[in-house]
Order: sequence, then C-alpha cells, then structure tokens
Amino acid sequence: MAPKVDLQAIPEPRRTARRDGRPGFPLRMFASAWAIALASAFSAHARGAIVPWISYEAEDGVVRGGAYVAGPGRKLGTPEGEASGRKAVMLKQTGASIEWIATSPANSIVIRNSIPDAPNGGGLDATLSLYVNGQKKASLKLSSVHSWLYGDDANQTDNPSAGPARKIYDESNLLFNGFSIAKGDVVQLKKDAEDGAAWYAIDFADLEQVAPPLAKPDGFVSITDAGPSWAGAIAGDNIADDNAIDQCIRAVQAGKYQGVYIPAGTFLQTNKIMAKGAKIQGAGMWYSKLYCPNKGEDAGWGQTGFQITGDGAEFRDFAIFGWGGTRTQGGKAWVNSAHKGTIIERMWVESVQCAYWVGGSDESTGLLVKDCRFRNTGADGVNLCNGNLNSIIDNCHARNTGDDAFAIWSARDLYGQPCRNNVIRNCTVQVTWRAACFAIYGGTGNRIENCVGSDALTYPGLTVSSEFNPFPLVSATVDGLTLFRCGATYWGGQQFGAVWLYSADNSFSGVTIRNLDVVEPTYQGIHLQSKSFPMDNVLIENVTITNPTTFGLQIKSGSMGSAMFRNVTVQTTPSIPVMVNQATAFTATMEKVAAGPTAIGPGTVLRNPRPAKNEGEDYLVNGRKFALAKKGAASAARSVVLENAIR
Repeated sequence: MAPKVDLQAIPEPRRTARRDGRPGFPLRMFASAWAIALASAFSAHARGAIVPWISYEAEDGVVRGGAYVAGPGRKLGTPEGEASGRKAVMLKQTGASIEWIATSPANSIVIRNSIPDAPNGGGLDATLSLYVNGQKKASLKLSSVHSWLYGDDANQTDNPSAGPARKIYDESNLLFNGFSIAKGDVVQLKKDAEDGAAWYAIDFADLEQVAPPLAKPDGFVSITDAGPSWAGAIAGDNIADDNAIDQCIRAVQAGKYQGVYIPAGTFLQTNKIMAKGAKIQGAGMWYSKLYCPNKGEDAGWGQTGFQITGDGAEFRDFAIFGWGGTRTQGGKAWVNSAHKGTIIERMWVESVQCAYWVGGSDESTGLLVKDCRFRNTGADGVNLCNGNLNSIIDNCHARNTGDDAFAIWSARDLYGQPCRNNVIRNCTVQVTWRAACFAIYGGTGNRIENCVGSDALTYPGLTVSSEFNPFPLVSATVDGLTLFRCGATYWGGQQFGAVWLYSADNSFSGVTIRNLDVVEPTYQGIHLQSKSFPMDNVLIENVTITNPTTFGLQIKSGSMGSAMFRNVTVQTTPSIPVMVNQATAFTATMEKVAAGPTAIGPGTVLRNPRPAKNEGEDYLVNGRKFALAKKGAASAARSVVLENAIR
C-alpha cells in the first residue's frame, strides 16, 4: 500500500485550464488537474463543465492587513467547514484584505461569501470594497438575508434558537460599469471603514468576461412592446410584468411572432407563467432577469418561473431569481412534465427552491438542459423525476444546492413508467449544503458521465439507490467521475462515504461504476448498504481512492447481495483498511485490488489479489492475519475464497 499523500501541500488550482472557442462557455474546468503531480494517487481527467469564469480560491491569494486563512475544517456552520476546499479567508479588522493577480480579462465578479446573521435571524446587508491595482472601483453589496439556517438534520428555519447553524454562505455578483480587469491586474477585496459587517468570510471570487447583450432576434416580440390589449413591461418599476410576458407567449402560440424576447433589465414576476410551443430568448444571463420576491413557504410549485404545459418550450439566455432562504422558499423555476422537446439553455437560476423539478402525469421526452448555472437553492438543482425518457443534462454547473444537485428519480406517484435512458454529463457541482452532488434512484439505463463533484457538506458526492419508493433499479451506469472531499455525518450520526450504494425500498441491480477518482473523503471512499432488498450484478472498477479516514471500501453490517470490485487502488496510511466487509450475507469479489490491512470478513472472494506491500503477504480477516498460502486457498470458517492468489 502506498503512503498517505499530503494533498494539503499541493494547492488546488483555479478551475480552468484552456480555451476551446465554444461560445458562452470557453473554458473547461479541470477539477482533477491539480492532482497530475499525484500520479501515484490517481489519474487526472478532464471532467466536468466548461465554464466562462476563472475561480480564484481565497486561500490561494495574498492576505494583508490582518486577514487570515481559516481551516481546513469540515464542521457545518463554520466558514471553513462550508467553504470549497474547506478553507476560507477571514476579514475582520479594517484594512484586512485578500488579493489575486488576474490571469485573464474580466468585466464581472461573483464572490462566494459569508457575513454574520442578524441577532434574531433574518440576515444583514453590508458592503465590501473592490480594488483594482490599488484603486477602489466599487462597493460590492453583500447580504446574509438568504443564508443562515438553524436546526437539526431534518428541519431548519431562519430562527437562531432552532439549533446549530448551517448554510452560512451566499453569493454577490456585479457586472462592472466603467471599468474592467486586465490580465495581470491585482484584484483586491478589502474591508474599509465603511464596510460595516463584523467579519467577512471569503471562499472564492469568480472573474468572467461577459459578452455584450444579445439583440432581439428577427420576428420576435419584446415583452416591453405594448400589444393590442396589454401594456409593455418596464424594467425596474416594481410593477408586475406577468401579463406582458403571458400575452407575448400567447401571441407566439397564435403564430403572430416567432418568439418572445426579454431585453436587459430586471422584470418583476408575481405569478407562475404557463409556457408551451414558444421560444423565450433573453439578452444574456447577466442582463435579463425575472425576479419573484414572494417570501412564502411553499413546498409545491411557488410563483417563480414557468409551468410547462405542452411540447416545444424553449428558454435561453436569461436569469430567474427568487426569494429563497429556507428549503421551501423561492419557488421552482420550472415545474410539471417537460412534455416533448423542451430546451433550457444558458440560464442562470438562483435563490429558488429548485431549478426544475421535472415531474407530472405526462411523459417528459427529449428534455435538454445545457450550459446552465444553478446557485443557492433550497432543494435540488434539477431532478428528472416522473417518467423522463431520453433527457439530457449537459455542461451545467451547480453550487450550494439544498438537495441533490442533479438527480434522476424514478418516482411512482404521478407516472406509470420509470425514468429511462437519461444522462447527466459534463457537469460540475460544488458545496451542496444538503444531500449529494449526483444521484440516481431506481430506473433503467440512466447514466452519469464525465462529471466532477466537490465538498458535499452532509452527504455522499454520489448516491445510487432504490430509496424513496422508486421503480426498481434495473440498470444504471456512472462512467467518469471525480469527487473531492465528499461524504459526511448526517441523520443522527450516520457516516456516509463519498460514494453510497443503497438498496432500500425496491430491487437493486445492474449498477456499474467505473473510472472513479475519490480524493480526501471525510470517511469511507465507497460504502454499500442494504435495507430490504439485496444488491445484484454490481460492478465497481477502475477506482482510485486517496486518503480516506476510515476505510477505502465498506460493506455495512446487514447488507445483502454481491458486488465485484476490480482494479481498485486505495492510497492511504497502513492503519486504514483497504476494504471491510461487515455483512454476513454479502459476497464481495475483489479482483486486482491493492493488498494491505484488509478486514475482509465473511463472504469475500479475492480474485488475483495484488501482493501486499509492507505487510508481508497477509490479509487481515476479521482482525486475524490470513496468509495467501497457495492458489485456491480458502478459509471455510470465514467463507473467504482466494482465487489465483500470488505469493
């Protein structure tokens, strides 16, 4: 077994590596490129979303004026514990600052930050000064109004008396007016005397070069145009623009126009808008925004965004913001079945309960969600729920979601068929404050491909499960996934691995996970668990797990069924077991799995095991050494089978 790798000594780079010329999303996030130097730990892969910004981690910048790096740490409710990379920079005294040298031009900034809550909850507003090359350019508006929840694992509110804090971060964004950042400029965030928060935690800054606004396409009607029986929408006038948007959609459906245009500006929404058979086009996600300020608690649809009512709805190049704070505030940006041919492309969704909960009594066929960013939700980013067929989530980025960021759930409540042949691909997820980065529940032929997840604060980075009463899990494939610092303690102390396979409320079979890199999980790299149904036909192969703290692989007590582990490498200290099988009714077949202190337990087959390193040629079986004496050797008492053992 290889020695423990000191990942803290190797900084994770900013999340870009090259330009590829694609419009709107020119940079690929090489989330595992920082580990190229760790060739012995895992193979680096170009996975995840292509994004147009460069992230500058605060801990990689230069601190001045009494600023300091907090962390690493993984405790909820702390600046470091909820930060990406599990470190943050603290600005507490006047003059404290964090700065970076810009590696590319930019005309916008997003800052992931935390400032204190109000004493009785409800949040505070504050400013933070932005300097470029020593000159103050803007006072950034920050807020904790949409962050800071309190309570136990099941229920959280914005009342500090409800329990421990969590979800303490939010984001502030600014499109520059009258200045820009050039390559090589020094970009500084500084607490000046007029910046009134008691402290500022800075996680990172995203710098982006935003293209000019898109003009109205030929044949489209603008929501600001007055119609025969309606007044045009006016940006920023605090008067609801629902009717103007609705009337424009109806005019398109009647064949009078080719689509609806939302120009630059913030337009007020107060009621859900129904959409089908119409193209809705904005001037760009940084320019055109629908904002719904409804603060009501509504676990259903809410008033934000759109209800899909038929085929052929298309949404491009604008933002939808709600008034989200708790898990049930903010509404869902899209609801109902997607019907046929719905397209959601280059959209920015923030402070809602959920971006799109895809579910209803009609089948959703061929939905495409592409090049979108989802931020600071109360629950899921996108959940392909009832009856999704051949749908694609591609090249999307999610951050700070309050449930699974991207999920495929074959729920049985509204539609009579499972989700089939859907794919989540080329996506990146950061700092989910509840649940997993990626998840599949039941269904047939669903896939996750070429994705990256990091810093799941309370759950695994990947969940594959038959929990929540789905249709049977017939088949699912995860191929190409990198997970950083995932897994946590939740639900009264359960320790989740970075990857969790759970056979719970229905049958579980046909699951393949391959080409997986797990880096610094909080506990186990992978853990398998079952409740009422055995696992069958499970293959986990081509896996590297670096620096787990409990086990590399764990099969929990009470699990049933079988799984094959092939070509698995666990890089850790000699004291951490590569694999532990705590179940009496689970057969784990291990082929080309690195040897070491392996509490393999009963029902384990070791096929072609690698010679142990620094441990002689022994495995630990229920705490006792078991020598690989000859090919075909077996321990009848413990049902451990060694096939083709190598001395």
